Amino acid sequence: MSELYCKHCGRSFSNLPTLLGNSCSNHPAGRGKHEVFTGEVGNEYYCKNCGRKFTNLSTLTGNRCSNHPDGKGYHQPYEGGLKNKYSCKYCGREFRDILNLVGNYCSQHPDGRGKHSPL
Repeated sequence: MSELYCKHCGRSFSNLPTLLGNSCSNHPAGRGKHEVFTGEVGNEYYCKNCGRKFTNLSTLTGNRCSNHPDGKGYHQPYEGGLKNKYSCKYCGREFRDILNLVGNYCSQHPDGRGKHSPL
């Protein structure tokens, strides 16, 4: 079995019980357990809020994101597969990359002024 990663802190674990059984320092609720990263493991990881690219998951999740919904949170990994088109989950508009998708405002966003979000 390959290594498993936490989607909040990027730490690797050799098995699921160990990952799920330990507390995560980057958990969005402030306290909580590690959660499984379900995206593709490789050498490119993208933040789902700002579209920045990182070479490893722990670097992505260890830095603050200026586009985070609460204004002060850490980058959150995009867990979808890399592709040639990305669609907004609110309006369906397509973009060629995550950076352009999350960098533009969406007229269909639930709060009325938010940015596009990947499907």
